[in-house]
Amino acid sequence: MTALSEIVDNAELSAQPFHYGVEVDVDSFSPPADLKHISLIFKGEDGDIDETLMDVIISYGLAGVEVVLEIPAEQSDIDPKYMVSVAANAGFSLSLLPPVERSDEADQAYFERLKAFAEVYFGQSNFGQFLAPVTNFIEYLFVETLLGDDHEFEVSDPYILQRLSALSDADFTIAFKDRLRADIYAIFGGEAEFKAFARRMTAQIHEFTKTCAKDLVDQYSGNGGPADGGETDQQPA
Repeated sequence: MTALSEIVDNAELSAQPFHYGVEVDVDSFSPPADLKHISLIFKGEDGDIDETLMDVIISYGLAGVEVVLEIPAEQSDIDPKYMVSVAANAGFSLSLLPPVERSDEADQAYFERLKAFAEVYFGQSNFGQFLAPVTNFIEYLFVETLLGDDHEFEVSDPYILQRLSALSDADFTIAFKDRLRADIYAIFGGEAEFKAFARRMTAQIHEFTKTCAKDLVDQYSGNGGPADGGETDQQPA
């Protein structure tokens, strides 16, 4: 765990574009110039986000930094509906951290938290950020549905690779994926219903992309672009 004060007061740390698992211990309204992505550990009382933490989240987000709020498994006073609603309105992502101390009880509590957040996530239409690891696993299920379960899914998200994956061993990862798969299928009414949804979504995205491309071509060609022999804004080399 790294304290935010260490980052803002240290030139070498400030120059790094990614910081994960950061504890907010100071007011900081101007992020380091090179910072692109930061994950901040939840702190608060009775499920409410600490005021200083929230100020940092908003300030950094407005400055263009991608902000993730990490919720430890041990933080038991979390209301998924409230947390997703706040994240949607403020424009930050959420990450549900696995338990530090593994046990059957802790694992099951974490699986239940994933399910509860997934149910809210699917019902929150204005939540445009990601909910790790739920969003990432949904992407995997989409790829599996469209390309088959023998297609290798490559994780490219640096946060997942460098932060979340480092907090879980292989056995735990398999266990939570199996449970989350079953829970997501149940939310949609079954495996067949989820796969039908995935195919519909993919078809809609494909059609939307085609329409946007056509509109851009029509607009460009109708405003003096190369398609109708007009000039462009490009300057000669």
